[in-house]
Amino acid sequence: MVLAGFGPEIERAADIFARQPEPVPVFVKHRVNYWEYVGTYRVTRLSRNAEEIAAKATTAGRKGEVSLILFLEQAGMAAPERSMYPTAQEPDAG
Repeated sequence: MVLAGFGPEIERAADIFARQPEPVPVFVKHRVNYWEYVGTYRVTRLSRNAEEIAAKATTAGRKGEVSLILFLEQAGMAAPERSMYPTAQEPDAG
């Protein structure tokens, strides 16, 4: 599930993602500049329902910060060479 924030660029990107039929690689942020690959996912549903958003946002500690919800399903788990990827800003420890 993706809780999208507010703003024209964020909401536009969420709409594009929701309409895209191909799955995309998904990474989970563990700390600054450090992400874990968790598989490929596609959007199954987009919700702008105020009650649904309020419930999910409150649970996530993001009350008042969510414009829409993207519900995802896993499409595959192509094993990358490594499961954790530092970004360019953080040197790879090896």
